Amino acid sequence: MTVHIPVDTVGIGFVVVDKDELRELIAKAFADLPCPSDDYISIHGSSLEEIKGIEWQNVPFETLRRYRDELGEFTDAALCYYIPAFLIAFISKPNYMDTLMESILYDLSPPIGTQRQRLFNRKISQFTREQKLAIKAFVQGYRDLFPDGNWTEYPYNGLLEKVENYWEQFD
Repeated sequence: MTVHIPVDTVGIGFVVVDKDELRELIAKAFADLPCPSDDYISIHGSSLEEIKGIEWQNVPFETLRRYRDELGEFTDAALCYYIPAFLIAFISKPNYMDTLMESILYDLSPPIGTQRQRLFNRKISQFTREQKLAIKAFVQGYRDLFPDGNWTEYPYNGLLEKVENYWEQFD
């Protein structure tokens, strides 16, 4: 199965890609980020010890699976740094990653409420244009790349559309 994604960082045109190409697009968009300091990984001081100091490209799938429901615990900088590992893990092993897609959707979904909206906007502002386009490609490609997914069932019903609509603005 293939999906249309932006061709380049200036957003001109689209190209049909598969899962491998989507993984590569995400990896390229996030390749040059510096690893955040260990002091700036968790917002509540929760234990994210297994991930601290590890380059996102080297975090084992097993560790990502253990933290699949902890995306909300990451600081803005840490989420920006580690989100490609979670996206690629889901693309690579969606069934093994269990509830990861739900966590990704919730974390990439704009909230309701002024204060929460400001926090969300601050988080999203951490991403470069190229990173936003890679996330957009992931969000837009989900249905096509995983046609047997349960995206029409709770908790995805309505949430996926909300996330798709939000990320559509980036080009």
